[in-house]
Amino acid sequence: MIYEYITASGTKQIEVSEEWYEILTEFDRKEKNNNHTERRRHSTLDNDIADAEWLIYEDDNLYRLLSENNDIERVRETLSKMKPQHREILIAIYIKGVTQQEYAKKLGVNQSNVSRRLATAKKSFCKFFSKTA
Repeated sequence: MIYEYITASGTKQIEVSEEWYEILTEFDRKEKNNNHTERRRHSTLDNDIADAEWLIYEDDNLYRLLSENNDIERVRETLSKMKPQHREILIAIYIKGVTQQEYAKKLGVNQSNVSRRLATAKKSFCKFFSKTA
């Protein structure tokens, strides 16, 4: 049987037995599946931000807390006690309405990094906020 394989310099054909043809074909199938799995695992979201909508996480309780006027002094006091980078990300995203992707571009990092920073900032905010009660 004629087995065709692809190299960096082009396609090659060799004569092999039926047994070897089946073995090589099975190896090709496994390699294709492994490559597909790897590409899927390492795909980037930078190409089409519209497909990344599912990454947006809204915390209604924190958003409401930051936007209501009745606790504004308590919120200001809490923000003043926080690390500057935590304060900045909370203000940018929850008060100014900057998206995580926009904030990531500003910092020169990826969106998942901003998401982790935001989660840390929210925990810090909640910790300080509960102490100001």
